[in-house]
Amino acid sequence: MRNYRTTITIIFILIIGVLFRTYFIERIIVNGNSMSETFENGHVVIIRRFGVNQINRFDVVVVMVEGRSMLKRVVGLPTETILLNQGKIYINGTLIYDRHGTSFIYGGIAEMNEIILVYDEYFLLGDNREYSKDSRHFGAVRNNDIRGVVIFQLFPFNRIGIVRMED
Repeated sequence: MRNYRTTITIIFILIIGVLFRTYFIERIIVNGNSMSETFENGHVVIIRRFGVNQINRFDVVVVMVEGRSMLKRVVGLPTETILLNQGKIYINGTLIYDRHGTSFIYGGIAEMNEIILVYDEYFLLGDNREYSKDSRHFGAVRNNDIRGVVIFQLFPFNRIGIVRMED
């Protein structure tokens, strides 16, 4: 009888673990350098898959574009007007600064005509702006194209911890 209960408990824990990983979190290996120096090629992060409708400016998200997953930083939120002018980002006509000035921007920003995001669109940029394929190339992304928000970095071990993006 004890073996039966142990087996049922183990099966239950495994099922809960699989469901949790399938619907709530996912491990992602960074591929490419468009988010350098924030995340480098080969870094490992955890994303939350739930609550992707609760995305904030400067969050790093995993988005499906052109059949592949990409890590990008959220710059523009739904219904905002975005303008890239002389290397600066303007949202609704106001110059914005990335977190603490320009601490995670590497490289310049090309000029881009003003775009207006609709109710479920986001404007994404890579931190390594000169080498990033992002919303400047593929346009705004819809909420249902976002797979999750980066919440934790697993590897490399010297950078392990919770990922916080503040504005």
